[in-house]
Amino acid sequence: MSHKNLTSRSVVRRYMDAAAFRTFERATRPARVARTSQFEAVPIPEGSVVFLGASMIEQGLWDAWFPTVRAVNRGIGGETTADIRRRLASSIASPVAVFLLAGTNDLTRGVPQVQTVEEVRRIVDTIIQRAPGCTVYLQSVTPRGLRYRDELVRLNGELRSLAEARAPRVKYVDLWPVLADREGALISEFTHDSVHLNGSGYAAWTSAIRPLVEAFAPSVPSPATEINRPPATPKADAKQRSTNAPA
Repeated sequence: MSHKNLTSRSVVRRYMDAAAFRTFERATRPARVARTSQFEAVPIPEGSVVFLGASMIEQGLWDAWFPTVRAVNRGIGGETTADIRRRLASSIASPVAVFLLAGTNDLTRGVPQVQTVEEVRRIVDTIIQRAPGCTVYLQSVTPRGLRYRDELVRLNGELRSLAEARAPRVKYVDLWPVLADREGALISEFTHDSVHLNGSGYAAWTSAIRPLVEAFAPSVPSPATEINRPPATPKADAKQRSTNAPA
């Protein structure tokens, strides 16, 4: 088959994907409005670890995967990078960290890659401006079906460069080593539709980022410290009271 025919078929498939996505957007608009309006109504506690993105983030049970941190889910399924940027005011308050995953819906809709990268840049720079003490973890767009591999590799290369230019405030997190198979597609055991993850997929993802997330767990006294502390004796207590008595 000629390269021209392959290109034509790719264009048709992309057009069909974009059309299906528009139908999906119309069907899910009430749910997206419901989540957005709740984000505006419910403030984010200070010191939170925010997970920000589209359906991959929305479907993650982040507070269950990471019970030792104040995990806040700010994912809305179906959103593009531009959609995420427009709602940052209700998604970012004073977090200690933001784990951002965005871009796969841009690809489905046929958004030019340069535009996607620019939107991610604006998201990242806005977070840095709004939350000066926050670290942004820019995660690679996760693998999908094999036909998206090359575009995703190029996009992730741009995202890596974007993060490196803003180090140490922004850090790139490559998820492909734990989610992609040898050919560069999403591991089949991790998905039911070649896009979204199942429980096994989320287990692999959360294992990869666990050291990064749990670094932001609030400091609490160690139970071992309390257990191993020697008990005070009555004689020592009496001596301490005598020492502290007023002259």
